[in-house]
Amino acid sequence: MADNQLVQSIYDGTMSSLHDFEFPYQIKQKLYQRYGQGQFALDIMRTFDNEFFIKGKELNAHEEGRIINTFTTVEDSTGGATAGAAVYVKVDEADVDSNGDVLPRKDDTVLYKHTDNKTYELLITDKSASSASSSTSVYDTYTLTLEPFDSTLTVGSGGIADGTELSFGATAYAEYTGMPEATSRGMFRRQFKTRISKHKKEMTGVEMARERWEEKLIDGKKNLWNKAYADLEFQLDHQIEMGLFLGQENTNSLTQTDRNGNSKSVLNSKGWWKWMDELSGKLTFGTSDFDIFTLDEVETHLRSEDVTSGAVWMGVGPGLMKKLENAGYEFVQQYSGGTDFTSMVKRAFNGNEERALGTDFSMYQKGGVIFYITVLDSFGKAKGLGNSTYDFNDSGMIVPMNTKIKDPRSGSMYDNIGVGYMNHNGVNRKRVIGMLNGTTGYTGAPIINEYDGMEIMALSHYMPFIMGANQMMQVLPYESY
Repeated sequence: MADNQLVQSIYDGTMSSLHDFEFPYQIKQKLYQRYGQGQFALDIMRTFDNEFFIKGKELNAHEEGRIINTFTTVEDSTGGATAGAAVYVKVDEADVDSNGDVLPRKDDTVLYKHTDNKTYELLITDKSASSASSSTSVYDTYTLTLEPFDSTLTVGSGGIADGTELSFGATAYAEYTGMPEATSRGMFRRQFKTRISKHKKEMTGVEMARERWEEKLIDGKKNLWNKAYADLEFQLDHQIEMGLFLGQENTNSLTQTDRNGNSKSVLNSKGWWKWMDELSGKLTFGTSDFDIFTLDEVETHLRSEDVTSGAVWMGVGPGLMKKLENAGYEFVQQYSGGTDFTSMVKRAFNGNEERALGTDFSMYQKGGVIFYITVLDSFGKAKGLGNSTYDFNDSGMIVPMNTKIKDPRSGSMYDNIGVGYMNHNGVNRKRVIGMLNGTTGYTGAPIINEYDGMEIMALSHYMPFIMGANQMMQVLPYESY
């Protein structure tokens, strides 16, 4: 199938993408190695089959808010000077929603950890409007009056410090009393937008005649390829990779001039890493060696986010991979009971072992979690994200595997991370490959201009997609974050 597709594409003067040729994954790996791309997160998404088609330039998906939550204080508490005395705390403006509402209600209870390391229950006996602590804050906030049930407890002035995160206990009411304020479990709308990336290669007719188009054998199969074409594909892959990770939404009304002289907004979308900067957990390890027991924090984070998946994809830069290997060698020998590859295939690849073997990976189990670890070569390229100006060479990302997110409004099920492509009404913009041929002598291709050369052009209209970013973790080479 692949051989016939590629031969036909050459002789009828049209071109298709490498990713449409139906090459086995092992053959694609050889092409990547030969032409120098390495392994990108984009390739992992293809292997996971986390690609889908979209109909428009935007996609709105929804996440349900947590069923329980906390709130954070701003400024040190006041009051509480004597045993049983009331203490006053101000709610952080960041916990006030766009309607001016906050989660704490009168008659809720709050759990407070005292200096004696015991946890006490305080009752919210009053909730009053309060001015914002910051002049730049959009919203005002509330001051809460908290009174201890334990008459011997002295919280003390400033006993609840600025920035303290407080959890709720059970509500408590006297007989024949009314009901509390109603609460709603809201939904967060995640808006994903598309981006267009393009690349172009030029070849003279002489270069085309001299270019090697045929690979006689790759793993026992005859296939045809072209180096300039490979460069085009992989350079476009690099652009898509950068857009998927670090794309920045165009909130600055940046425009470009179209062929008719009209100003058009530059299409862009927030990348995975930008979403994770805002929402995900942080696994920091410092700038020295990686302690393998740091990975114990991953299970703790997953449980805190109600994630039941026992397997994660860990995409890491080459520098971090070396640290993991050095840290994990002794661990695997002395502590690990090994990993279940079959279990990983079922969780992440829908039972398709060929897909699982189509990537370069390492696996081991720690803290009840199976880690499927792949090197992201895009994080290590010295003239790219591996530039020492950045931290990506020693960074990574942890994503629960086989996790589907349900949009409560539409009922649609989405992979928690993936790539969307524009494809509708017979127009497929996933990867458009075309050429403008001159007087090259290229068999079957129409002559468009008088010049002895060809332009090969590629375009991709794609969307970085990530749901449940709060369930994921960034691995960062900092002492703290």
